[in-house]
Amino acid sequence: MILTIDNLDGLGAVDYSAAIDRSSAITITRTLNAPTIVKGLLCLEGSTLATPARQARVILTSVSGTTLFTGYLATETVAIYAGVASEGPVYRLAFSAVSDEWLLDKQAHGAAAGVALASPASNVLGVLANRLAPGQLNTARLSGGRYVGVFDPKAAAAWSEHAGVVANSTYTAYRALNGVLNLTSAGSVVHTFSDGDGSLSVAALQTAAGR
Repeated sequence: MILTIDNLDGLGAVDYSAAIDRSSAITITRTLNAPTIVKGLLCLEGSTLATPARQARVILTSVSGTTLFTGYLATETVAIYAGVASEGPVYRLAFSAVSDEWLLDKQAHGAAAGVALASPASNVLGVLANRLAPGQLNTARLSGGRYVGVFDPKAAAAWSEHAGVVANSTYTAYRALNGVLNLTSAGSVVHTFSDGDGSLSVAALQTAAGR
């Protein structure tokens, strides 16, 4: 697993892979039609790596080159006491990052997108993204999707909440990854679970019947 962090300090994306604390696995929590969350621990002792800054750009990829997550540190890292070494106390840094739509969620939005009537889900999502922050997310790949009967945005809701309402009402799944906004039919999304490596927690799976 390769972890790069751009602290927006002019150095660009820096490889933090060697600083990943192996005592706790990095977790990626994906919820249907909601932002993806990544959490993990870093140990910077003995390295020259800077402490990750809030709003830093985070990219997580597999060793094969597959992009698993792209997003931003939504909060400051938290120092967790890990013990004492020969040079003094040792701390791990706990970090939490939110997927790309976090940049849109930070901005005031409200009902600026306007009411949509009998419009394809892809069109509504595109308008939601481009009216709020043109070019922040690439919407060129958005296409199709069932029609939204009535979409009436709420003044106090974040962008991801609006996007989730649109996707849920049209049986689709949206995802913001690598700066690109995608929309796919929920029926075409397949998740494969395997307990071959002992990491699958069946008790953590949550299911519900849908009409």
